[in-house]
Amino acid sequence: MRALIFLFVLVPVVVFAKSYMVYNYTSDVRIVLSAESCLVNTLTGSRAVVQRSDGVYIRGCWKFIDNDKHVRIDWDNPNVPGDFAVINAKLFKPETE
Repeated sequence: MRALIFLFVLVPVVVFAKSYMVYNYTSDVRIVLSAESCLVNTLTGSRAVVQRSDGVYIRGCWKFIDNDKHVRIDWDNPNVPGDFAVINAKLFKPETE
């Protein structure tokens, strides 16, 4: 039994880092996309967020359009219902947590 426990200790544990696609819109604003399911119940797609350097953020949901050439992000912005953005997909760069 001790040999079995020892064997489990030697087996390496694989940890998967979350990957993100990031577009640094300005020096103070970035848009982050992930493949995780969207948290906004009224929208569909994958999780998106626009973040300002002062900590303010707006959640949204994104999906590829135009044969993956562009990203459409629908924002969960109560001040501007139906707000969305279409951004060239090449502007987003991969990052990991």
